[in-house]
Amino acid sequence: MRARTLLAGTTLALLVAVWSTPAALAADPGPGGGDSSPPSSSSTEPSADNNTTTKSTEPSTPEPAPAPVAPAPLAPAPVAPVVPIPVEPTAALSLSKNEAKPGESFGINALCNVSGGALTATRDVVFAGSGGGKLADNAGPGDITITLKCVSGGKSAEASSILKVLPLDVPGPAGGARLSVPAELYPGDRFTADAHCVLGTGTLDAPGVRFNGVTGKVVDDAHEGKVTVTLHCPNGDTATDSFYVKRKYEGKPWLDLDPSSGKRGDQVDVRAYCPDGGGGRLESDGLDDIRLQRDGDRLRGETHVERNANYGRTSARLVCDNGDRDSARFDVERDEHDRFLDLDPGHGHGGDEVDVRVHCDRHLDKLDSDILENLDLDLDRDGDHYWRFHGTTHVRKDADYGEHTIRIKCGDDWLEQDFFVQHDGDSSDGGGQTGLYPKGGVETGGGPADDT
Repeated sequence: MRARTLLAGTTLALLVAVWSTPAALAADPGPGGGDSSPPSSSSTEPSADNNTTTKSTEPSTPEPAPAPVAPAPLAPAPVAPVVPIPVEPTAALSLSKNEAKPGESFGINALCNVSGGALTATRDVVFAGSGGGKLADNAGPGDITITLKCVSGGKSAEASSILKVLPLDVPGPAGGARLSVPAELYPGDRFTADAHCVLGTGTLDAPGVRFNGVTGKVVDDAHEGKVTVTLHCPNGDTATDSFYVKRKYEGKPWLDLDPSSGKRGDQVDVRAYCPDGGGGRLESDGLDDIRLQRDGDRLRGETHVERNANYGRTSARLVCDNGDRDSARFDVERDEHDRFLDLDPGHGHGGDEVDVRVHCDRHLDKLDSDILENLDLDLDRDGDHYWRFHGTTHVRKDADYGEHTIRIKCGDDWLEQDFFVQHDGDSSDGGGQTGLYPKGGVETGGGPADDT
């Protein structure tokens, strides 16, 4: 009986040990065993059979794993800049017709192998894009050059074509062009001209007037006198009309020269005003001095450019009888016939001094004379005027009495002047300075001097 009890107790103890072994193994895996999980929390509870305690285990909450770190992006490799290769531009241009009349349209074939291109014309063309153009209604006859320019970078290419402007077929009948302007105007006045052409719009011009279309303005310093206005129509018709410029009277003297420039010997009309109604005279270094004549409320006269007047600008002066004065400028113009020889004086005795003046714009040779000394004298240029020369010589003491011809060659022309040799007892007061223009000039009416 005792043996059975002992065996039963031993068996029970063995079962308890075997039952509890897995929990112990889980709690203590021993050397080299188990996993690396963190220890779990446990609680001890009493057993219902024999007051023994058992452990119950609960899994612990794992800590979250750290977020993965993204690798840093790699910097892109440097790329060499792309340098465009400029295109060599080419240009080609042709017109649908080579002749056109004012107001007509024409086609244009303009080709550039690059995007930059422009059309231009020397005159009177209005372009409609790059495909055509139109001649202005008042385009004048003649050639017009149309040019295409193509540009690429710093390079360019051009192509051109010629368009010939033909005259209009419309004839200009009498009265086809008409023009009317006011009869009288003052300096500074504006006016509108009544201008009419058969076809198209004409242009106006007049001396001393500035035009913008059919509107004109008389310049502020316009001279008193008649002014002619001309209308030019596209078909070649013209019409003219005139007005008279009047000076305003403001209690001050004034002087007008018409024209205000001219050549030696030209006539100049003089108009002037002296406030007190008295007379006056004209004085000038380049114009002949004259006494002015009264004409109503103003003074008038005619003068001429002096034959020996210096070229360039000179002045004229109005001197009123009461002492009032005014002035006006005058320009002495050169002329191809302004070549001459002057001897001063034009007469004298043996040994007398003679001034020689020559106006020559060509190669000048030596003096040719049988009565003057030092014929190879060097004539000096007179100031800044390259065509004026001056020198001094003497009458030979053995010169024969009477009239002699003095000559000098200017280019291909001979310039001549007569000199009178006096007897020893003759008076030296033989007259003033004399001079001759070259033979063949408009002033003498003669033919070229020969070598005989």
